[in-house]
Amino acid sequence: MYKKSNNGVVGLVLIGAGAALVGTGFALVTPVCLSWSRNRLQDAYSKGKKRMISGFESAAETLGDVASKAQTPLGEAAKAARQTTAIAAGAVESAAHYVREHVS
Repeated sequence: MYKKSNNGVVGLVLIGAGAALVGTGFALVTPVCLSWSRNRLQDAYSKGKKRMISGFESAAETLGDVASKAQTPLGEAAKAARQTTAIAAGAVESAAHYVREHVS
């Protein structure tokens, strides 16, 4: 009977030692896994940030190209509008002068 109880105590000690080793393993592995995952998240964040910034830069370049290409036609259109307005104003003034002379 003493041998059976001695074997039980040895088994219980081995189970306790195994549980302690598992706890120690988790205590050693957990910070490593957390550090690795944090580094991966930081890398993903910095890559996304760089891609977004480069996207904004390319969009700004495209907008600058469009603005420079549109500036000349818009300037010409404004010049034509000023000429047309001057012609229309002259026609209105001529009509008003005609009405003043013939109606009075």
